[in-house]
Amino acid sequence: MEGRLARVDAADGTVRTRPFLVHPVPDWSGGGLDQRILARGQLVAHPDHPGQVAAMTRTGILSGEILLWDVTAPRRIGTLPSRAASVPFSTSYVTGPLAFDADGSHLAVQNTDGQVRVRDVGRHRPLPGGAPATGNDALIGLGPEHSVVLSVFGADMVRIHDPTDAAASGMLPVADGDWVASSLRSHRRHGHPAPDLRPAPRGAVPYAVGRRRA
Repeated sequence: MEGRLARVDAADGTVRTRPFLVHPVPDWSGGGLDQRILARGQLVAHPDHPGQVAAMTRTGILSGEILLWDVTAPRRIGTLPSRAASVPFSTSYVTGPLAFDADGSHLAVQNTDGQVRVRDVGRHRPLPGGAPATGNDALIGLGPEHSVVLSVFGADMVRIHDPTDAAASGMLPVADGDWVASSLRSHRRHGHPAPDLRPAPRGAVPYAVGRRRA
């Protein structure tokens, strides 16, 4: 995303909102090839908020600026300050550094300092704690009670992390691979199969999640 956004009807391809500028086109002079490759724009829908999205341009990825837009108007609703976001380089990932919870009240952001932080969208502030995410770990989504669900790169494992209590976190082995194709919605993961993600008894792995090859 180079600074412009359009709204298109997925059923027939009709342009519902013509392209508009969400952020000035970044000036890449002197930025180097690494920044051009790694700073990829991001766009996620805002659950339970029809017509709203969170967007990060290439500039925003590097600065940590998250833009909230109503694309039906179009108008900018607000800006969430964060830190530089970490976009997994692996082309097999379909996930990105942004993930809302089920009702859109909280947003997880994967940062370049090796942490995933959860932000309260309405109050424009981060929650205490964070979840470690190194290298090409991929953010799958947010579970109940702001738990962060991550795919651990190269380990065939999914980590379910409680940002406020590391002792309540757990690891779940998954089969076969490098292809992350999952998202969380309410207490369930979309995909096949879709296990229940509600908290389990204390001492057990708190959530179940899977991934499958594309």
